Formats: sequence, C-alpha cells, structure tokens
Amino acid sequence: MRLLTFVLQGSDNKTASIGALKDDNTVLDLQKAYQAKYNGAAAYFNDMISFLDSFAEAKKMAEQLLTEGCNDAEYKLAEVKLLAPVPRPRSIRDCSTFSGHLTNIAIVRRMRAGMKREDINIEECKPAKMWYKYPPYYMGNTNSVVGPDSKITYPVGETLRDYELEIGCYIGKAGKMITEERALDHVAGFTIFNDCSARAFQFEETSGRHLGPCRGKHFDTGNVMGPYLVTADEFNIQKASGTVKVNGEVWGECNTRDSYVSLEYLIAYLSKDMTLYPGDFIGLGTLTNGTALEHNRVLNDGDVVEMEITGLGRLVTTVAKS
Repeated sequence: MRLLTFVLQGSDNKTASIGALKDDNTVLDLQKAYQAKYNGAAAYFNDMISFLDSFAEAKKMAEQLLTEGCNDAEYKLAEVKLLAPVPRPRSIRDCSTFSGHLTNIAIVRRMRAGMKREDINIEECKPAKMWYKYPPYYMGNTNSVVGPDSKITYPVGETLRDYELEIGCYIGKAGKMITEERALDHVAGFTIFNDCSARAFQFEETSGRHLGPCRGKHFDTGNVMGPYLVTADEFNIQKASGTVKVNGEVWGECNTRDSYVSLEYLIAYLSKDMTLYPGDFIGLGTLTNGTALEHNRVLNDGDVVEMEITGLGRLVTTVAKS
C-alpha cells in the first residue's frame, strides 16, 4: 500500500489529510472514506503519526476502504499537493551503511585537493575499521522536513551544494533491545530520502576534532522525504535500485546490494538502550554513487534533482537561488 499526506490544490483549507493510492492516478482520502461508511471519524486517520501509532489496525482498515472504494472521497493525483508522508517524524536518525559512498567521497576530496586519481591509495580512502563495527548515525532536525516538489535553500555562502539519495524507513511498532529476528516486525514502511548536504560547511565542521555534522546538514528544507510511505509488505529492500537525474541527465545509478549492514542489524543496533517509537524515521545510508560529489559535480541555482527508487516512486526537488 502506498500511503501519503496531502492538501487539496487551490483550496483555502490547508489542513493536511492522509490517503492511499487506489491506483497510479487516484488518491483515496482515508478519513473521508471512513466517515462515509461509519458516520464518524477514526482517530488513526487524523494524521500519519496517529496512523503509525495504531499501525496494524489502521493498515487493515485502510486496505478494506481501498478495496471498497468511495467516489466522494477520491481525488485525481493532479488535484492534490503531496507533503512528506510523515510531515514531522517523531525523530530522525540518519545512518551510514554504504562503504562505497564514503570511499568515493574520500577519493574525490583528494582529487579536489590536487592529487591525481592514479596516485590515490584506495585502501586509505575506505572507512576506518571502527565504522564497520559501529554504524554511525546522527540525529536530524524534524522541523526541516519537506516533501515532493520543494525548493531547497542551502546555507548562505555554501559552494558545494549536494544531494544524497537514501532509502528511509518509518517505525510502526515501539521496541527496545529489538532482536534481528524480530526487527522487521517494527518497520511500517519505506520512502525516498534526499539528505541534502552543504559540503563545504560539512567538511570544515567535521575536520580535526570538531563534532558534527552541524550547519552542513542542519538547515531548513534539508530533509526531503516522499512521495509515499510504501508499506513493508510491498517493498523489497534487498533488490532495490535507484537513479538520480539532474536537469534530465543521469548523474548516478545505485543499488542496495553493497550495504555493509542489513536493516535487521541496524534496527537491533539503534534500539540498544534506546526505545524506537512509531513515527521515528531512520535514514538507511547514502547509496553508493548517490551524490553529486562522488562524480566530482555540484548543484547550481535552479537545478532540478529527480530521484527514483524501484518500488518507492519518484522524488523531485529544485535548488533555490542562493
């Protein structure tokens, strides 16, 4: 099932509703369909956080409503504006799990410093041994989340504006000290995640003994999610592939096969001593070749970035004028 959060195009009422795709071109307003059938509202259809809080029951009812249909609760996709599937996640953890991405970044940084590629020691560019034992992550800003077709405003003075193609997952069942065997029971679904990066600030902030990332990641509009929350039963993360186009030109092709850790391991690791709650968002790491910098390229004013993941849809953003 493909779930979404939306507002009606051209309407004065900007209250967001949650829905599900009945087909590729039809959105079913779940609360409106429920009210038509039961003459009352369902709390778990108020917003996507409420849906995830009662995920098992809400998903079952949504599937029933989709099967039955309701003409008065249906809209054409062109009639709605999509927001992020969960406009304000309860938390954001963004992880690093693709060693190829980090290796590529290290190579390009050396090249930009003047080294020739043939002189670069690839082994020295790979992540440190500790990275493989403890998958690193940082906590993101839930207030900087935006959805499809947004304009991304990078920090003033940034010279290395970048995108990052990731897959993100939403938690649909609370848990702590979750075992790998039960980890997937806690996953509600997945979405495309563009973890925007201000590289010049990021590299300066994380050099030497500085902590980070700080301004290099934490800026308004920096976390782009969408277009849908695709439930876990309809997405195979083991066999997903992705493409990034900028202004219609392919800049990167990616897949999930070379992730160093499994989703099960990652959830078990993140839930050690810290409870995961419904509505929490986990970025599963930048896919190898999923950034502009890995190809020694940067974004410019007005660039249109189009990300596509098999099974998850297409996420488009535009770089705002600096």
